[in-house]
Amino acid sequence: MAKLDELYDTDTASDLFMEVTNEGEYKEKYYVYIDYVKNEYPDYPEVFDELEPAYELFKTLIHTGIPSGKTQIENCKKQLIEPDLVYIKCIVMSGFFNFKVYYCGNLLIEHMSGLHADEINAAIEEYKEFCEKYDIQIWNVSKIHPWNSNQRYYKIEFSNGEETLFHIPSVMQGQKRTVVSLIKKNNIVKKAL
Repeated sequence: MAKLDELYDTDTASDLFMEVTNEGEYKEKYYVYIDYVKNEYPDYPEVFDELEPAYELFKTLIHTGIPSGKTQIENCKKQLIEPDLVYIKCIVMSGFFNFKVYYCGNLLIEHMSGLHADEINAAIEEYKEFCEKYDIQIWNVSKIHPWNSNQRYYKIEFSNGEETLFHIPSVMQGQKRTVVSLIKKNNIVKKAL
């Protein structure tokens, strides 16, 4: 993707982007989107075949009071039970957004389509309850995608030294999920000490 910076003053349009892409369903199209808020503004991105109409829409949206993505994340974090322990990362892919949420440095939620503090708080509580129930701490969570497979796994390192791979079922690929919700006996692929 190439940002069309030459078309506008980036200091005054932090909440709005206009891009052209060479990938996915928007290949060789111009699109205008509002930073991070596809859920709240479902009419965006707007996709155009030509630059001129895309730029005209873009100009009408500048300074409309839509907060920047950074501001939206800050506002969401203010509503969290432990905001200092949460990091939210936005993933932008060919005209759609989703979020990864990290808690205590560990992946907590993937494929979150909007900034919903109540869902993040519920996932934090689920994480804490899991750790309390099994009297264990999660030291590290990473996602594994072997080069020769279309399967995905969470690799979780526990405080007792165990390192376990949990399979992410195909039906959950690309779907919102919490890591803890997939920690089940029937999802264990490999257990190593």
